[in-house]
Amino acid sequence: MMYGNKIAAAIKVNGKVLREFKDTVYIPFGSEYSILVKNLETKRACVNIYLDGECVTGGGLVLN
Repeated sequence: MMYGNKIAAAIKVNGKVLREFKDTVYIPFGSEYSILVKNLETKRACVNIYLDGECVTGGGLVLN
């Protein structure tokens, strides 16, 4: 689980959280994955998710 500014994030494959190496997570080729993002703060946060350098969340996701 990566933490930053009271936001936790993880990549899951087959229901299992993948291990990170520094700031990189390696996903097995051809795997279907999900991204878990959790706000640990008491106020809302806006999160942008980038895959291969491209923003995939448009204007961002608001987490309560």
